[in-house]
Amino acid sequence: MRRAWSLFLSVCLSVAFGLNVSGQDKKTFAPEIESFADRLMSLSSDADQQKLLAENKSLASADLSELLHQRGNAFFGKRDFTNALKYDHARLLVANVLGDRHHVAEALLALGQTYNSRGESERASGYLTEAASVFRELGDRSEEHTSELQSRFG
Repeated sequence: MRRAWSLFLSVCLSVAFGLNVSGQDKKTFAPEIESFADRLMSLSSDADQQKLLAENKSLASADLSELLHQRGNAFFGKRDFTNALKYDHARLLVANVLGDRHHVAEALLALGQTYNSRGESERASGYLTEAASVFRELGDRSEEHTSELQSRFG
């Protein structure tokens, strides 16, 4: 039952906030952003990734976040949830460095969707509930829907 609610909440949040989960409409990125993303993803620990981001704040950008999102979606589409989670988590780190709450919410949503697809509904629930909370905090549309889903789900 929890998995069904995770899936329901995930789909509702994606539809309500107009998020592109199909991987279409791919954007191209500057070579330095591509290279920096590769360096970031070559690091195995959060601490090392956070250190690299702190040392290269000029490269920690919305473009980097979007590139990580595209790559994560590509892995998700291939059902390679382990790599999708790595990219989604890195995207969350970038969003936090930027202080961009909207990108934080989108990264949390992606993490929740991926954990749900992996069959980890409890973990998915936490990320999806947190995403709904951040979206609501930002005043994004469908506030009443996220509140209702959160009360039913969480």
